[in-house]
Amino acid sequence: MFRKPERLTGKVVDRRGSPVAGAVVTSYPFYQQAFRGVLSTTTDRDGRFVLDNLEVNPLFMKAYGLPFEVFHPDFADANTSAKKLPGDVVVTMPAGCTVSGTVVDTVARRAAKGALIRVDNIGDRGPFYTLTDAKGAFRITVPEGRYDILVETKDRVCRAIVRRELLAGQSVTLPAFELVRGGVIAGQVVNSKTGEPVSMSDGVP
Repeated sequence: MFRKPERLTGKVVDRRGSPVAGAVVTSYPFYQQAFRGVLSTTTDRDGRFVLDNLEVNPLFMKAYGLPFEVFHPDFADANTSAKKLPGDVVVTMPAGCTVSGTVVDTVARRAAKGALIRVDNIGDRGPFYTLTDAKGAFRITVPEGRYDILVETKDRVCRAIVRRELLAGQSVTLPAFELVRGGVIAGQVVNSKTGEPVSMSDGVP
């Protein structure tokens, strides 16, 4: 069902038509990331890219095209598709809100390296993810919208930022997230009438 490997070429630009260098183009995204060298590439100084060795089911291609995504830290992600292969496309990166901040582990008294930042849209987009660096800092650009912003890491919890409005074209620096010691909450849910345990298959009593 798969035909010979094809090639997709193209150019990534901003809303003014200027080339965007350093954008990651991938047809195999995973949590807004790409596996280096696996159906992914990076745009050059002129915003150009080449994706080789694309194997696509002809029936899927006819119905949907080739979905692919483009990531760059200064823009919201671009989700688009190529209608034919081989092909040459132009991708315009959408404006977004750039969010930055830091995460501090108050238990260990140090920056929280590798903490997962989850930005949940109150709507139909996302969630979006990034990780903190060695200094506990993070930076992510997301589409305009209202978001809950959470930090996830092992054995720690912290207060989330909820329903924060993020506007395209703005840069927002959040207050520092302070991690405290977390734990596991265990318990049992019982039916108030029968006293019997309630399972997921029972539905809502």
